[in-house]
Amino acid sequence: MRRIMLTILLGLVLAGCAGQNIPTGVPHERYTEAVKTVVVQLTQNALLTPSVTPTSTPEPTSTITLTPEPSPTVPSPTATWSYHTRGTVEAPILVYYHIADEASDYAGFNPEAVEQISSAVLQQHMTALREKGYDSITMDTLINTLLYGSEMPAKPVVITFDSTSEGIYSKAFPVLQAQGYIGMVFLTVQDIGKEGMLTVDQIKEMIQAGWSVGSHGMYGRDLTADHSTISEEISTSRLQLEELLGVPVTVFSYPYGRTDDVILTRISTWGYTAAVGLHWYDSTTHTTDYIYYLSRIEIRNDGSADGIISNLP
Repeated sequence: MRRIMLTILLGLVLAGCAGQNIPTGVPHERYTEAVKTVVVQLTQNALLTPSVTPTSTPEPTSTITLTPEPSPTVPSPTATWSYHTRGTVEAPILVYYHIADEASDYAGFNPEAVEQISSAVLQQHMTALREKGYDSITMDTLINTLLYGSEMPAKPVVITFDSTSEGIYSKAFPVLQAQGYIGMVFLTVQDIGKEGMLTVDQIKEMIQAGWSVGSHGMYGRDLTADHSTISEEISTSRLQLEELLGVPVTVFSYPYGRTDDVILTRISTWGYTAAVGLHWYDSTTHTTDYIYYLSRIEIRNDGSADGIISNLP
């Protein structure tokens, strides 16, 4: 009987000790809730303070590779440059086409055509811009300022050329250099190296002097006329230019200034940070809303230097 009683008492004691254990479910639930709280806090902090390389909005440092290291001949920010906040930029973007003096300078050059002007006229324009206090900037500078804010001159201007003709190198390049200006040339890939057209070496020399390059397509076709060609014109042209020239190509020029919703979507997802058109909206004020159709002012040989300058901000 005593042995039985001792056995019963021992069983009761062990049962009482087991009752003192904390159920495993309780601390697990508390731990889970704590983790959830930390995750929420980290997420909120991440939204308030983006990391160095967020996916949705990259920091300005991620765009350093967009612009080749400038040579000593490239105009650099001076005391007249100041920080410009992001969002809006007031800067005319000029677009020239073929620059030549004689028919032999460009295959098919016609001095009566309004899109083909002489280097003498271009020189008048550049001299007038300099006298009015304009400083040229790269397209990358304009884009970076729109997106992030950066240093800008008081009166910026972007000078672009929609042409692969050799006259850009032999005529326009020295004219801009004389004024301390830099330009941007939008290249049609299949024209590079042909007779009367820019060579790879000439383009690289301009890049070394601070010029930048963009794509004008493989053949410069009207993209709105046939969507089956847009992959080659938009994506393949960019990849081939980067391989040929060894620099990033991140700006596209719409042939004939024409685009539509399909093309705009492809441009924005196929490696380009911006695109330029023609005078779609009548303003030299640019915003991020139009970063894939930045308006440009067409310069033709029927316009005087004074007339051009008078229409600029």
